[in-house]
Amino acid sequence: MTRRVDPVTLALALALGAGWFGFPGLLWDVAWHRTIGRDSFLAPPHVLMYTGVAANGLVSAWALAWGRRRYGAPAALSLSGAGFLLAVAGAALDEWWHVNVGKDVNLWSPPHLVGLAGTVLIALGLVFAVAAHTRFARTHRWWAPRVILLFCLADLIHKSMVALDHYTLDAWGRTPDFYPFLLALFLPAILVTATRALGPGAATATAVIFTVQHVVILLVLRAFDMRIPTFTPIPILPAL
Repeated sequence: MTRRVDPVTLALALALGAGWFGFPGLLWDVAWHRTIGRDSFLAPPHVLMYTGVAANGLVSAWALAWGRRRYGAPAALSLSGAGFLLAVAGAALDEWWHVNVGKDVNLWSPPHLVGLAGTVLIALGLVFAVAAHTRFARTHRWWAPRVILLFCLADLIHKSMVALDHYTLDAWGRTPDFYPFLLALFLPAILVTATRALGPGAATATAVIFTVQHVVILLVLRAFDMRIPTFTPIPILPAL
């Protein structure tokens, strides 16, 4: 007998899998800027990131138009939908910015911050949706939702590093290592959330997942002779 796949689980898997593209996509994009420069709106790193955003937009649209009413899709996907619209606005604004203003000096440009805000909303929507759909707090023996949430929280660490302009576009740019007070606003909040939601050890696990992903992606980029952004162990420290 064939087991039927739950449509909501399938939709969340698609959104989460595609949403992860933002992590390597952003690091690849920074390395692309450092090595090649900004050549077009449809540069490969942009396509990778926009694919993840588009997939989440489709999942959110499905949830609003069909999935919530028929299959009980989590309402939190509406938050991801709002994030999708904001991310699209950021991408359009970024293209206008480059045409009318010029090259970005760092990641703290208005279009980037708009797009980042959109992806943060997408990530938060997915965290809430996974928690609601799996009811992980009531099923302590089911490890899969907990691992998924750890990866989602690690992605939020990545986005906080983007917000702090860690991935400098030029070698002379400063990283957030110079701004400890700004770091204190982001990382502890994410790590405390991980511990409160998933229990002892979750903060360390989140930092480890972020660090391992980060290092592996940078090593792959380095293997292709790309000028990679700086790596910092700072996210590990408050998790210890």
